[in-house]
Amino acid sequence: MFGKAYIRNLWDYNYRENGIAFAIVFDGIQADVPQCTLESSISDPLVGEDLTFTATTIREGGSNMVYDVIPFELLYADSQSPAITVKVDDIEALCVGLNCDYTYTIGFGEWTAQTLSGKQIMLTGADLPTENFDIIFGETSCDLNTLASDGTNAECTLLAFPSAGSWNAELRSNLGNIPMNVAVTQIDVVGSVSSVSPNTDLNENGGDTLTITGTGFSTTSSTSDSGRRLNGRNLPAIISNNVVTLSDGTLCTVVTSTDTTITCVTEPLNSASIDYVNGYDITVETYAVSATGTITATLYGTKLDSDTVTPNSLSPILKQWVTVTLKSDYPETLSNTNQFTATLVCTDVDCDYTPTAMWINSVDDGTKSMTVKFPGAPSGNYKIEVTSAA
Repeated sequence: MFGKAYIRNLWDYNYRENGIAFAIVFDGIQADVPQCTLESSISDPLVGEDLTFTATTIREGGSNMVYDVIPFELLYADSQSPAITVKVDDIEALCVGLNCDYTYTIGFGEWTAQTLSGKQIMLTGADLPTENFDIIFGETSCDLNTLASDGTNAECTLLAFPSAGSWNAELRSNLGNIPMNVAVTQIDVVGSVSSVSPNTDLNENGGDTLTITGTGFSTTSSTSDSGRRLNGRNLPAIISNNVVTLSDGTLCTVVTSTDTTITCVTEPLNSASIDYVNGYDITVETYAVSATGTITATLYGTKLDSDTVTPNSLSPILKQWVTVTLKSDYPETLSNTNQFTATLVCTDVDCDYTPTAMWINSVDDGTKSMTVKFPGAPSGNYKIEVTSAA
């Protein structure tokens, strides 16, 4: 038995006259050390009133623990097969009997061709699964009630129209993916645009919500690091895989999308090429594939601008009422505050201010004006963007 021992005061008594408690600590001795006891000397006995001696073994790891707790990273098992690592809430877990082995299943089958007609997808090959499988194509999967396979042809009806782009299918079974022959040719899917609403009286200042119907639209989006700034930091931008543009290059920012419908909000049009007569073609690109067909939308006959903002200079720290007056020929009737939204937007180049909604308190159709609450903002130059729900 190797190791070392040292004395540790347990400080059970504040005064030595009342007693003393100490422990003999055996360090590095990996064995159950016998109980030590104290006995008074025969030649020079301890003297005191009602002297008592007690002794116990302190087991910091519990009554069943002789060795120190073994760090997890020092535990190994004699694994005869590839092993997996298991974590629960990012904490490594032990497998039953320290056995995390698994065995590979030898792949089977191969599909060599794919065909698509509308939502109907078929894969042809050999030794294809006849149950417990699914087909993924163009960001959509099968209606499980339509799956069918005879081992040579596996087919189904997709839940949605596939997104425009060039795609290969994935054939998945409960034992993993079924391999695809390298000679398989991708299927090109081209979307279509059939209608847009509204398609008249669009505002050249932007802010119109357009609903576009067709096929081949993507239902997913991606993120970018080049989003807007907030409190001095960049926020990720959510980027739709559908891009909607007007014929002058103006974007219509996608808000929602399904496989057949897109809603987007128009940006201000290019002021150098405003066309009140011929209107603007609207196109959709999904994964850089342009949809077939374009829809033409026309503008309102004149520019819809506000006329004045009063007052036009405000304290940055005070909340104040501001009156926004529209041009006298504004075509809509100002009937209620829910008819419009007002947003305070900083126009300085290096401004970190996040566009903020302003409360509209009242509207007056007689003067074509509305009263909004300025919420306070850092010093700078700002504009108030007013958008009509119509």
